[in-house]
Amino acid sequence: MEHTSKPVAKTRPAEPMPFSAKPAAKTSSALTPKFKPCTIADEDVPAGNHRVRTPFADVLVKDAKNRN
Repeated sequence: MEHTSKPVAKTRPAEPMPFSAKPAAKTSSALTPKFKPCTIADEDVPAGNHRVRTPFADVLVKDAKNRN
């Protein structure tokens, strides 16, 4: 049998960046707005529920004795 593989395609080498081109600057954490989680005030918690505070947001959970 004859070996009939195709030749491997040649790629061009990467071109160096011109001196005037600079990589994108990283943003400082002082300039970006801070994440503020959504909170629920005590007076907004309905009867039969309690608030669970997480790092991401407050969550309302039904009390165990009032689940049904």
